[in-house]
Amino acid sequence: MRRSIAALAVMLVAVSELQAQRAGTIELGLFPTVAYFDKSLQLNQGNGGPGARVGFFLSDRLAVEADGSWVPTNAP
Repeated sequence: MRRSIAALAVMLVAVSELQAQRAGTIELGLFPTVAYFDKSLQLNQGNGGPGARVGFFLSDRLAVEADGSWVPTNAP
């Protein structure tokens, strides 16, 4: 059973990678982020916020990517 699940997971990952890596393909993604700041900054710790990324495949072997995230901060 474990081998079947592992084989299925490998196939799904391989298929999604093959489809994604074509010239002109755009990838978009969202992710959560959590930040812990240096204590010398005197900011609240463990604040979370949203993040996003975008990628553009120039060819099947070269891509340009950018990502950013936002974390609100408050002084105690």
